[in-house]
Amino acid sequence: MSALVVKRRLVTACNEVYFRCLLQLLLSLERTLQMRELDVIVFDLGLSPANRQQLTSRFPWIQLRDCDLTTGPEHLRQLSSFAWKPTLIARLAEENAAPLLWLDSACVVTGSLEPVWAHLRQNGVWSPFGGGSRMDFRTHRGMLDYLNANELERGARFRSACTCAFDPSHPGALDLVRKWRELAWNREALLPAGCCNANHRYDQSLLTVLLVRSGLDPSSEELDVSGLFPTPYLRTRNKVSNRVPLWLDPLCRLWFWTYREIDVRWLRFRAGMASPQSLPLPRELPA
Repeated sequence: MSALVVKRRLVTACNEVYFRCLLQLLLSLERTLQMRELDVIVFDLGLSPANRQQLTSRFPWIQLRDCDLTTGPEHLRQLSSFAWKPTLIARLAEENAAPLLWLDSACVVTGSLEPVWAHLRQNGVWSPFGGGSRMDFRTHRGMLDYLNANELERGARFRSACTCAFDPSHPGALDLVRKWRELAWNREALLPAGCCNANHRYDQSLLTVLLVRSGLDPSSEELDVSGLFPTPYLRTRNKVSNRVPLWLDPLCRLWFWTYREIDVRWLRFRAGMASPQSLPLPRELPA
């Protein structure tokens, strides 16, 4: 009798505003054939009936799930608080032990995700650097004070909450996502008085502190957000308006690829790591 094979899970969530971004992500999974190896779960944060119909007909291989946020604090249903993300991730981690990768709907997969799964097998968590800023530059002091964050935690470089992965079979990883949910449900911890998008990073700030405290290795990789050497198999923040038709997707991909190449070259130049003339040719073609 063959052993039960537990499939890896790729998870995202979307409302009507980001629907076009979600289509872009799902198309990238088809191009890279990732959907053959994964259970792809999409949580409905406020899709229209037409959106849902298009998803299930065009991408029959996804699992479209309703997002029940009725149990929990009031701010859980306030999408701008981002408390729903650790809630959904913790719910899936407790559902079964299959490894799960969270990608925001504006992400695009450009290559094999095997480096993520390989890191998970060894460490239980994966969360690359998600920017160049220190925690205390982009986190409201009220959160840091509430958490009694020390100097190491306040000075830590941000980790990514838009691309993060967890292996629930790893005790440290499961404890971490449960603590992330617990703090996200605590309004005083997540939403200190006076916080806003200009001075706070909500779920991302909580996750960064917890990862520093965990002693786990979240990876040394960087995202294409102020990263000098971003990982080649993911792109983030590829936000596309719902007004852009799907047939323009190749041009959208070319635009984002070009923008990222210029941005990375400029960041390296400013950091004195290489001159524009000495940089290697791009390692990937638009995907």
